[in-house]
Amino acid sequence: MKLKEYKTQPCEAQVIKENPNNCWVELIITEGKNRQVRNMLEAIGHKVYRLKRVAIGPLELGDLKAGHYRFLTSQELRMLQSS
Repeated sequence: MKLKEYKTQPCEAQVIKENPNNCWVELIITEGKNRQVRNMLEAIGHKVYRLKRVAIGPLELGDLKAGHYRFLTSQELRMLQSS
């Protein structure tokens, strides 16, 4: 997708839930440029009301609460370094 400042890599998109006022969309992107998801959706005429990142590479959010953190395991560190 060509945006104002750059061209993005292709992404995967799937509508998860839809109602008359809004819909939930899952996007899988392979790069993480500043405000990329908002800019991509704006370019096709969709407003973003809320974003939730559920994974970064092989790491998934799981049940980690907002504002909390945990240390990565040595296996997770190796996965990140190899990807």
